[in-house]
Amino acid sequence: MITSCNNRFPTRTGSNGYLGNFDMFGEPYIFNYRHWLYISAGAQGDLGVWGLVKRIDSQYHMLVYGDWGFHRNNALGGNIQIPKHQIEGWIEQAIQNNRYETVK
Repeated sequence: MITSCNNRFPTRTGSNGYLGNFDMFGEPYIFNYRHWLYISAGAQGDLGVWGLVKRIDSQYHMLVYGDWGFHRNNALGGNIQIPKHQIEGWIEQAIQNNRYETVK
């Protein structure tokens, strides 16, 4: 189950790699549900990336990463610890651009 991926996969640092794809598209859209974040960023619906992030002990862990394009739709599982300053920057940007929602 996705909810236990952080226990199944060892934590890896996320200071580079997949996270740059979120910055490339800019202006992420973020849904917050309890201790989960769904982050999505794309280029006019033609291609983009998304991630499912869980807050664990004030740290952020991306447990699922996905990308889509004209001829692909991928999802990858793991446990990437996202640097706190990076995710909080995306959250602040999403709030400022009215692209942040809290689902109850």
